[in-house]
Amino acid sequence: MSLTGLLLFLIIKKRFPNPKWLRNIFLSVVLLLFVRSIFLTFSNWYIWAHSEVLKGLLPPLTPITYFTGYIFRYAFSELVISLAFALLAIIGVTLLNKYFRGKFFYEEEKWLVGLGIISTYWPMSLVFVLFSLDMGIVLHFTYLAIANIKKKYRPDYRLSFLYIWLPVALLTLILSDIIIQCPIIRQFKLFFI
Repeated sequence: MSLTGLLLFLIIKKRFPNPKWLRNIFLSVVLLLFVRSIFLTFSNWYIWAHSEVLKGLLPPLTPITYFTGYIFRYAFSELVISLAFALLAIIGVTLLNKYFRGKFFYEEEKWLVGLGIISTYWPMSLVFVLFSLDMGIVLHFTYLAIANIKKKYRPDYRLSFLYIWLPVALLTLILSDIIIQCPIIRQFKLFFI
C-alpha cells in the first residue's frame, strides 16, 4: 500500500517526497509490520488457548520455548531477515554515495530501496534487488544504443535508479505468487525460514 501511495504521489507531483518523509514512511512501515507480527502472536495464543486440541501446546504442559520458537518462525523471521537486508542495503547505498561523492544514487534512493525490500519480504526482496539491477542495466544499454544511433552520446550522463525502485517493487509483489514457484527461490525460503 505504501509503494502504491508513493507511486501515485510521484505521478501526481512528478517528484518524490524529500528524504526525511521517505525515512518516516520507511519507519512507519517497519512499525506497522512489527505491530502485525505482535497481533499474530496474540491471535495465535488466543486460538491455541481456547482450542481443546491445541491447548496442550501452551505452558504449563509444553515449555514456553516451543511457542516462542513457533511464533518467531511464522510471525517474525521473514520480517527480521527483510529488515536486516533493508538496513544492509540502506547502509550500502549510503557508503557507496559517500565513497563516490553522490555519483550513483540520489539521497531518496536509499529509503526507496529499503522500502522496496521491507515491503516485498524475504526471499522476494532478493528478487526485487536483482530485478532492479537488471532493469537498470537493460535501460542503460538501451540508452547507449539509442544515443549512439542518434549520435547524441554524453559521457557525463548517468542513469538513475530513482524511478526504477518503486515500479519494480510493485511488479515483484504482483508476480510474487508466480516467482515463488521457481525452485531456486523456494530453496531460499526453505533454507532461511
